[in-house]
Amino acid sequence: RPYDIEFRAQRKNGEWFWAHDRAVATDDKNGIRVATGLLSDITERKKAEEGLLRLASIVECSEDAIIGKTTEGVITSWNRAAEKMYGYTKTEVLGRNLSFLVIPERREEIRALIESVRAGHSVECFETQRLTKEGSVLDVSLSVSPIKDASGQVTGSSAIARDITRRKHSEEQLKLQSAALEAAANGI
Repeated sequence: RPYDIEFRAQRKNGEWFWAHDRAVATDDKNGIRVATGLLSDITERKKAEEGLLRLASIVECSEDAIIGKTTEGVITSWNRAAEKMYGYTKTEVLGRNLSFLVIPERREEIRALIESVRAGHSVECFETQRLTKEGSVLDVSLSVSPIKDASGQVTGSSAIARDITRRKHSEEQLKLQSAALEAAANGI
């Protein structure tokens, strides 16, 4: 029977490593059972996998919406905070172009952001507005970064969105109060 397993092993010098063992048992011409296989050191792969799992956990636990997209704007990843902020589940958005989140007055803005990222540039703390599933308008601060492959080619982007609606509302209230105070001081 063939087998294919991964396990931790210890070298003669005491160092631990990850191993991948594949083998098949056969009978030789004399009827003696022999195993033929390959044992590989997969320590670096395991370290990379652990790093990816840690990163995925950070993304899922973030309070900010983190969205992965292709260079055309098609959503490839959507964390729990994005679900909470925008009201759409991951299932509802994966494979869709992110344009459904953009208010009509901001359509050109999304094209400019995509072009900037395609050119390899990051966009930080860009304040804009987006739509929720219920049709509400959110004020958001976006940071958008290109995602590159091993050869350095831009293959997509990641966007981190923070809901700043309360802050914007507070700023507007302060402006109104300042204007009212100024009007009162000027006797208007």
